[in-house]
Amino acid sequence: MPTPGNVLQNSSTPAAQLLQVNHDGCSFTSSNSRPPSILPLSTLPTEWDPEKFKPCAPKIWKRYKGRPLVSDTETKPIPAKKKDFTDKPVKGWESVIHPEGALYFYDSNHRAFTDANLRNLSVLKIVNSQVDLLLSEAGDAVDALTYLAVELLDPKSGICNYYFVQHDKRLLFWVQDFKPMCIYEHVKGVKSDTHIKAALEAQYWFVDTIVMHCELYPSNAPIQPQIITELKYVLLHAHADFLTSDTSVVPYDSSTLQSMLDLTNQVVDYVSQTQTQTQGLAVPSTVTLPAHLMCVLARLMRLFARSKFLNFYGQVSARLSANQSVYESEQTRGKGTTRLLLANIFLCGAPAAQYKFLRDTWIDDILNYPRWSKYISRLNGDWSNVTIFSTVMLAVDISFMAVPGVVSATVMFICLSTMCSVSSLAVSMILGGKSRGWGTDSAEGAASFMARMVHTQTDIEALAIMYSLPYAFLIWGMLCFVAALGITVFRFTHPVILVVVSLGWVVVTGLTLWPAWWGKLSITPSSTLSKKRGQARRDVV
Repeated sequence: MPTPGNVLQNSSTPAAQLLQVNHDGCSFTSSNSRPPSILPLSTLPTEWDPEKFKPCAPKIWKRYKGRPLVSDTETKPIPAKKKDFTDKPVKGWESVIHPEGALYFYDSNHRAFTDANLRNLSVLKIVNSQVDLLLSEAGDAVDALTYLAVELLDPKSGICNYYFVQHDKRLLFWVQDFKPMCIYEHVKGVKSDTHIKAALEAQYWFVDTIVMHCELYPSNAPIQPQIITELKYVLLHAHADFLTSDTSVVPYDSSTLQSMLDLTNQVVDYVSQTQTQTQGLAVPSTVTLPAHLMCVLARLMRLFARSKFLNFYGQVSARLSANQSVYESEQTRGKGTTRLLLANIFLCGAPAAQYKFLRDTWIDDILNYPRWSKYISRLNGDWSNVTIFSTVMLAVDISFMAVPGVVSATVMFICLSTMCSVSSLAVSMILGGKSRGWGTDSAEGAASFMARMVHTQTDIEALAIMYSLPYAFLIWGMLCFVAALGITVFRFTHPVILVVVSLGWVVVTGLTLWPAWWGKLSITPSSTLSKKRGQARRDVV
């Protein structure tokens, strides 16, 4: 069994742990306040008690929450001539430093991990007792590639979270029934065993900003060498898929994928050098990477393990396009409700386009970040342009009102145009300002924003209408200005002036509306007609 690197022998303040129920229904977590009382040694559990053991997923492990705090009121002098700054080793356990700096303990005999402060003798005996009980209860399910992680929740009662890891199968298991909703991430319809396996593999590697098992304990994670090659092939396929498909389900853009591939090549080079140095010797079935490289591998593997789960990878209903829903209820979505249709009429067709982009970006409560980032960047550009045009319209309206002899009807339309221009300018600035905090630089931030804003289809419609307001206000302001201009022009009664202006008005209006209606007309160029089938072909080169 390989020994962990980065052995640490610094002291660690005991974590104060109070028991509280986790709201996602997965298990228990703990928070930090003041040191608890410790379970008396005479009452250590000697028999299996299901109430003391809570099946848990690494997703809600407490390493990143409730960390012990450092007292800033005590400073000790360094003793004279002191050169040994090592703490006493913990019997049966090795102190290991995580690459991020966290301290955890590893028992190589029982292949067990814990973040509990085992330098406290009472805590050590409680953890040892719980580890023995868990391994005894697991029985034959434990083999040479099975590891145990224990999180002591309440030293007073001995309650702890736990899970077992099977490295060769890349999954987790428990000795009790486990409610998996917290690891499903609100994905509905998880029924197939292979789909459940995908969720467990995502937990095995890594999810979001909360580290999973291989990221929690990277120094003692034997893996199969082909996993690294598998990751490289996955990244190559994802990169090609993103470059050649507009609806790729890959959750990252081209530059990010290239950076991931560069990191993976570094890990591949390390493994290749290691195998070269062992030529002539038996090739091991598993390898143990340095902790830093293991963190790199785990973080990259989790991205695609999670993506596979969310997109029903390997299932008959797999999502193959980013704008494709896998649920029956979502297939009934049409072009929107009556509210959207009416808004589309009064807001110059803008809501329909915004609704389509939003609907194709937020599918089954899953955000496709590359599409979202491109969409919100385009919106910011549009709002900036609308701000410029609205400012110009506002200046024109104010100048028009200064013309002598303007009739009351003209003043009315100019006032309406001014109101629309001001509204367009204000809404553009508000939306543009808020968009800077809408997660354009963070996939998690964008997903959180959409989760707050969108709960049903009607919420998507409301968001689409809101995004359409700057453009619609600008168009209405222009229309009101044109109406005011028409009233002023047609006040003249000279026949020649009326005829010339009327003809010009009709021609200009027709040419202005032509681009807006072009795509809605069923016009098929004769050059695209298929002579064999008599239908239009849509070829993409």
